[in-house]
Amino acid sequence: MMNQEMLIKLRKSLIKHEGYRDLAYIDTVNKITIGIGDNISDRPVEADWINSRCDKLTSELYKQFTEDYTWFNDLNDDRKIVLINMAYNMGYKRLQEFEEMIQSLIERNYTRASDEMLNSEWATQVPHRAKELAQAMYWGEYKP
Repeated sequence: MMNQEMLIKLRKSLIKHEGYRDLAYIDTVNKITIGIGDNISDRPVEADWINSRCDKLTSELYKQFTEDYTWFNDLNDDRKIVLINMAYNMGYKRLQEFEEMIQSLIERNYTRASDEMLNSEWATQVPHRAKELAQAMYWGEYKP
């Protein structure tokens, strides 16, 4: 087993030769790579990493919603899930551009909020997801 000093030295060496990238890229042999030369085209990403990353991102989105929108806390859990799902898909900043939907949520007009979701460019990009989430927003009940 490697000791801590060896691990640190090895990581420095790998970063020197492989680089350190926080965004995926295509490497010199056309493989999708991320991190410290981690070829994810040929080596699957572990389920623990995938689930941990998802949990981290969704927790950050939940925190952002609660900090930015006082009305968010008044929504039931399923409607919160809808908004977090949308923000996870398109990014939080883009979701903030859904001004009419947000105003509808402030007014607790879930029919209009649902309509605003469907009357968007996002809905044309991901039609099945948009319809499912809009129905959940409308009814206040989500069954994935």
